[in-house]
Order: sequence, then structure tokens, then C-alpha cells
Amino acid sequence: MEIKQKSIQNFVQAFKNCQNDQKITFFWIIDTLSLNDEITKIFRDIGGMEILSNSFIQSNFETQGPLLIPMINIISSHGEFREYLGKNSEFLNSLTSFLDGTEDDQFQLNVAGILLCLAGYISNKNSVKTALENIIFPIIQNNKSSKEYMDRTLDCLMEASAIDSSKSILLELGTKEVIQPFIDDKNSLYHFISCVIQAFLSSNDVNQSNEFGSNPTSPKVISKILGVVNTFINSVTQFYNYTKYYSISCSNILKALGSLARNEANMKELKNNGIVKKIIEFIKNKKDTLLKTSDITTEELAKVIWILSFDQDCKNEFLSNEIVEILKEFNGKDNESAKRAVNGALFILIGNQNQNQNQNQNQNQNRNEKKGQVMISYCWEEKEKAREVGSYLQSKNIPVWIDIEQMEGSVLEKMAEAVEESSVILVFLSSKYKDSQACRTEAEYAYKLKKEIIYVMAEENYQPRGWLGALLGNKLWYNLWKDMIFVEELFLPILSHLSKIFNQPEIMAQSQDQNSKPIQRLQSTTNADNQNQNQQQQILNLLERIIIKMNGFENRLQKVETQNKENLEVIKNFDQKFGKLETQNKGNFEKLEQRFEIMEQKLEKLETQNKENFVKLETQSKENLEIISKMENRLEKLDTKSEQHFEEVLEKLEKKKKSMFGK
Repeated sequence: MEIKQKSIQNFVQAFKNCQNDQKITFFWIIDTLSLNDEITKIFRDIGGMEILSNSFIQSNFETQGPLLIPMINIISSHGEFREYLGKNSEFLNSLTSFLDGTEDDQFQLNVAGILLCLAGYISNKNSVKTALENIIFPIIQNNKSSKEYMDRTLDCLMEASAIDSSKSILLELGTKEVIQPFIDDKNSLYHFISCVIQAFLSSNDVNQSNEFGSNPTSPKVISKILGVVNTFINSVTQFYNYTKYYSISCSNILKALGSLARNEANMKELKNNGIVKKIIEFIKNKKDTLLKTSDITTEELAKVIWILSFDQDCKNEFLSNEIVEILKEFNGKDNESAKRAVNGALFILIGNQNQNQNQNQNQNQNRNEKKGQVMISYCWEEKEKAREVGSYLQSKNIPVWIDIEQMEGSVLEKMAEAVEESSVILVFLSSKYKDSQACRTEAEYAYKLKKEIIYVMAEENYQPRGWLGALLGNKLWYNLWKDMIFVEELFLPILSHLSKIFNQPEIMAQSQDQNSKPIQRLQSTTNADNQNQNQQQQILNLLERIIIKMNGFENRLQKVETQNKENLEVIKNFDQKFGKLETQNKGNFEKLEQRFEIMEQKLEKLETQNKENFVKLETQSKENLEIISKMENRLEKLDTKSEQHFEEVLEKLEKKKKSMFGK
């Protein structure tokens, strides 16, 4: 691990110091590195993201253009890059400046593709809207666009549609309606790629007016995607060529299928089309070939099984066909994302295998310890709100379990253990929460264990539907924010309830005192003393929050200092190693320089010889020209003599003729 980290540090340092003409090579290397989660996180932690963005920003106009294609690949392949670059205003300004300054259609399309991939993280959505309405949509809607240009545009739109954070914005801005004519026309050259785009978008196609909270996807789309799954089942290929120069991978087709399955309104149509049988046939046919060589295909397949297994009929069919045993074969993969997806599918199919062991351990714990904890269950998009509530509860001495940094390793085991050890689960309701199979697994496991669930509304104007609406039922939910600001008074009912559970009467008393303040303000709003008291209390509350955050910063700083000391020791060791490498490199460079000198000498000799040969050729050519000139003169003289001789012969013949005829 240390060697890998040092290698990446050296690469990043070289990247930082590279020249303009070398940048394109580094960008393509980063494109390859971004496919690996571990390397991407190391790259991020050592400042690689900042160097990447600065490298683009500081490039001249001529250099930026060729960098756009590898940049699209980098951004579309990993969320870490999207989050950093999408929130980097200088990078976004550099992109828009380049867009304003170029008239090249391909460059404009590439910039639009980058903006669409970053759409979920860009605060100003006008740039995304401009990219769609001024570049992407006109190309698609223009009947005169060349096929090559259309293929590139739709491929660009497909890449963005596959990214969860971009889907809602693409739908909101009318992408589904723009590609609908191609879906309706089965004979269209763009029918297939449009079906894939709509399949990707289907997981976020929200409709609050029906029981599922989403619009069903066209049966034509479902039929087309499943048809391509059949192609992969019956062939050894990993790619489906849908047009000249463009193909789609097996993993992306499975990802599209997973998006269709995440939309609960599609489940009936998917089941009617035999989706489970196709998945079973696929996994059995490919378990010893594609699934052993392609981690991304294994990951997407496991996600599809994970999603489908929430449906009891699908789950039963998987169980009766020994899919569990096959999935367990893939459980030892080194790729963390693939392993996480496989564990998720297994968790839904056969439950938590460590549950009994965890329960026994909990029973053996000291009975005098506080009862359980509060677990905060949230989707990653709502992390700021979740952390705010978690910090507030901890300030009130209430034990909290929250995944501050996205967990690594056995994620589901840690989640299951957290649910089992918790007395209360705080579920943060949002459309993203409903769309996440990991969140659904968490919430349904808590429901299965009959844990007390308190619901917090984390998204404005959201109405839970589908499985989340069924879980909520007729229970109340709490909105703790007003104009995006956490309001302590709105949390008091939850705090009062939690204080009873954790036997903390001091919190109850504090809650009651605080609960009386809003009433007092309503009864005497004109009383200056009360206003001052309220203002003072607000200041105290604000100071309390600041102190909590400062304590958190101090803890982080201590960890950073400890980590820095360890890093310094590691750096010293690597300095010694690289000192040796530098010595070796110097020797190698000297040898190379000697070789170059020899090469230069040889080239000089060749040039000298060539000059001499050229002079000789020129001299020889002049001599040859003189010879040719002399020969031409001689030929002219010969021609003259021949003519005179011929005339003399004719005269003689004429005289003989006259003499003969005269006789």
C-alpha cells in the first residue's frame, strides 16, 4: 500500500511539473487510473484533484481542446472527480470561457458533455441548461445533422444519463421528451441508444401522483434492453455494436436494467418479460468466463439481483435456482465495489448471517451500560443535514451511530450490527433515499427487527411513495429545517422522546424549558425584555454550536498531526530509496547522453557524405549534359550531311531517268 501511494505521489508530482505538450499523456493515464477506487482515493488525498483542475485551467486555448475527451472519460468514470470538479468554480469558469471562445462543433459538444456529467454538483444550473438547450437538443432535433454527429451527441447524452447525480436534472430539462420520437420509431437509426438513455433515466422519473412515486417506462424500452441481454447470454462478446464506431458494454446494459428495476412502476412489466429467468441464465452461462474477468460486470449484475430480490416472487425464484451459491463464489473479489454489491444481494436473499452472533455478544455486554444508541440512516446527498443532527444529539450526550465517511470493507455487516445495537433509527426521507438500494436495505432491516423508527423530512416538497411510502404508513414525520437552517425548537419533540429512552432527565428538563420559549414569544411579542432574552438565548445556542464544531475541528487536527508524523517517517524511508533510484537514473541518463552523442556524430557524417554525394551528382550531371549537347550537335551535322547526300542521289537518279527516257 505504501509503495502504491508513493508511486502515485511521484506520478502526481511529475504531472504537476509537466509541460503543455505532455499534459495529454498524463490525462489519458489518469483516465485509466480513475477506474480503480483505491487509486482514485489516494490520488484525491494527496492533492491530485486540485492539480488536475489547475492543469486544465492554466493550459492555453490550443492545449485545452485535446484535453476535453480524456476529461469526459475521467469525470464519467468516478464520482470523486465529479464532486470535486463540479464544485470547483474556477474549473467551471475555465470550461465556459473555452466554450464561449471556440466555434469548433466537436469542442462545443465535448464541453457540453462534461457539464452534463457534472450537473448534480454544479450549483448554477444555468450552464447545464445552456449546454442542453443550445448544443445537445438542437443537434438531436435538427433533421439535417449528420449521422456521425448524431451518434456522438447521443453517446455523450448516454454517458451523462448513466450518472445518478445528473438524472433528475436531465429529466427536469426535458431530455426524455426530446428523445421520445426515436423510441416511438423502431426503425430509427437512433432507436436503441435512445432506449438506453431512457432506461438510465427511468430510476429518477418521479411522479408524485401515483402509488409508486414514479412514471412507468415504455414497454418498448424494457423489451429492447432485455433483448440485448439475450444477445450477451448467447455470445462470448463483452460489447454490443449498435452502430458504426459505437458499442455498449455488457456492464452498461446491466446498469440500465438495474435503473429500470429501481423504478417500482416497471416491476410488473419486467416480471412479465421474464427478467429473473434471463438473469439466472446469464449468471450461469457467464460465471466461469465474463464474471470472473470483469469486476464491473459482476458489480452491475449483483446490483440487479439485489434490487429484484426486494420483490418476494423474484427472491423466491433466485433462491430456488441456487443463485446464492454462485454469488458466494464472487464474494472473495478484491474489487470493493463488486464485493459490496454481491454482499448486498446476499443480505437480501439470505439475511444477516452474523445476526445471532451479534445478538449473543450484545446480551453478554454489561447491563449497566446505556441502552443502545440512535442510528442515523441517510443517503449520501443529505450528509450535511445528517451530520448536523448527529452533532446536535452528541452535544446532548445521546449516543449516536452515523457513517461519517462512506464505509469501506464489510459495509452491510457494519450496517446490520449498527441497526441491531440501536434503540432508535432516524430515517432521513428524500427521493435519493428511496432510490438507494443500500438505504432500502437498511430501513427494511430495521423494520424487520421491529426497531423504533423516527422519520425526518430531508427534502422539501417530497412525498414518500412506493416502498418508502409503505414503510412510513400513517406515521408522523418531522421537518427540522426552515429556509435550509436547522431549527432547534423543531427538534424538541424528538429530543424529549429520546431523553426518556436513554434515561436522561436533564435533557427532558432542558427540552421543557426551551419548549416554553416559543409560547412566551407568541404571548408577549411587544415585551422588550423577552426579546432581549430570546436574542441572548439564540446567541448562546449559536455559541454552543460553534464550540461543538471547534471541538470537532480540534479532534480532526490532532488526527492530522498524528498522521503527518507517520507520513514524515514514511517519507524519510522513501527518500532513501529514491536517492538510490536517482543515482541509478543519473547513470542511465549519462549512458543515454553518450548514445545520443554517438548518434549525432553518425548523423553529421551522413550529412557530410550526402553533401559530397550531392556535389558529385551535380558535377556528373553537368558532364552528362555536355556530352548530350555534343551528341546533339553531331546528330545535327549528320542530319545535314544526310540530307545533302540524299539530294545528290536524287539529282543523279533524275539525270539517269532523263537520259534513259530521252533515248
